[in-house]
Amino acid sequence: MRLSIIGFGKMGGALAKSFLRKKVVESITVFDIVDEKMSVAGKLGLDTAASELDAVKAGDAILLAVKPGDIESLAKKIGGHVKNKLVISILAGVSTSILEKLLPGARVVRVMPNINVAVEAAISAVCGGKLASEEDINFTKKLFSAVGEVVVVEEALMDAITALSGCGPAFIAMIIDGLSLAGVRMGLPKKLALRITCKVVAGTAEHVKLLESTEKLVEKVSTPAGATIEGVQLLESKGIRGILMEAVWNSYVKSSKLLRR
Repeated sequence: MRLSIIGFGKMGGALAKSFLRKKVVESITVFDIVDEKMSVAGKLGLDTAASELDAVKAGDAILLAVKPGDIESLAKKIGGHVKNKLVISILAGVSTSILEKLLPGARVVRVMPNINVAVEAAISAVCGGKLASEEDINFTKKLFSAVGEVVVVEEALMDAITALSGCGPAFIAMIIDGLSLAGVRMGLPKKLALRITCKVVAGTAEHVKLLESTEKLVEKVSTPAGATIEGVQLLESKGIRGILMEAVWNSYVKSSKLLRR
């Protein structure tokens, strides 16, 4: 399968690098309107196209990695040339129904990955449009398995996944920052505090997956009249869980309004 990627920004670039390194497709052709990005792609050994249309012609599958607001202008350039082609979109908030109207006859599959594709530790949600076959879904799953885990979901869940998975890394990074700064406050060097915090977060995530419960882990760490329960009590008094829930909810509301369905 020959893959073309339109958009070589943070996500498109990270995906292209992993796909190339893991050799999950026969060839990769990329296009971006920024010449500097095209130069970087060429130096990585990727094929480059002279235009969006040339990229479409070069691929059996087309991965759209442009900004959501640019989809309509892009569709005017390629919409008449994607019939019967597999079009994979990672555009947040752009439904398969919108894409099918803008790209008549395309076999549309929508994917919501997150920024962790850059370290091949992403979680990507996949859903298919009306014309997408089981083979299209399986190919997309194989493609994105190169950068982490993949789940197939109903499209009605995609806005929620955008908020939790797509926006979540920013919230987790802020939590890591707060914990590591606490270490600095207590006298730890910043690099050491950050290293410890990242390991604590990563290890805790694995432990929660094993227990299938956050409450059980909190209970295991919180010994009676110990140090942990003092911190837990403060976090509860400040409404830490409610704050995080509201942050994700705000992102969900915004995601659902990016483009009308």
